[in-house]
Amino acid sequence: MAQFELLENVPFRDPKDGFLKALQILPEHDIVIWKKREIANLLLANKKTDAYQAAIHIMFNFNDTVSITLESKDADEDTLKSLAFEIFHAIIEE
Repeated sequence: MAQFELLENVPFRDPKDGFLKALQILPEHDIVIWKKREIANLLLANKKTDAYQAAIHIMFNFNDTVSITLESKDADEDTLKSLAFEIFHAIIEE
C-alpha cells in the first residue's frame, strides 16, 4: 500500500476559505467528496481511475497550510505524489 503526504503553505488567511474552495474545485477534477467536517476544515474524498483508486484527506490548518494525504492499494508513491500536487495546484490557482 502506497502513501504520500504533502504539507504546503496556502494563500488563505482563514482555513475555511481553503475548505470552501476545495469543495468547489475537487469535483471538477473527478474527485468525489464523501465526507465533510466543516468545523475541522477537513475533506475526505476518493479518486477512481481505470488504473487505481485513492483515498484523499485534505485539511486546511490555522497556520496557513494545507495537508493533503493520499493512500492507495493500486497506485505507487509517484502516482500519489503527482495527484497530491495536482490537487494542491487546482486549489490555489483556480
